[in-house]
Amino acid sequence: GKGGFGGEISSANYVARASGVRAGMWTTDARALCPRLVVVPYEFERYVTAGAALYEALFRLSPHVAPVSCDEAFVDVTGLDP
Repeated sequence: GKGGFGGEISSANYVARASGVRAGMWTTDARALCPRLVVVPYEFERYVTAGAALYEALFRLSPHVAPVSCDEAFVDVTGLDP
């Protein structure tokens, strides 16, 4: 397929971004923009564990949590004491 080896970019550092690399881009396209690109394997189970811990902490703060992704959410903290 178009992605060739390596699949899809999930995140990029500032150096890669400056070359035009973006999340969601195929690895082969990213390498064309940034030939010295270093691809690090995705450790999905660690993301699941960290995401669960994040959401547990957020729900301890407020029952009003709107998940966006595995590591992002909107939280209504209206009325919480500082």
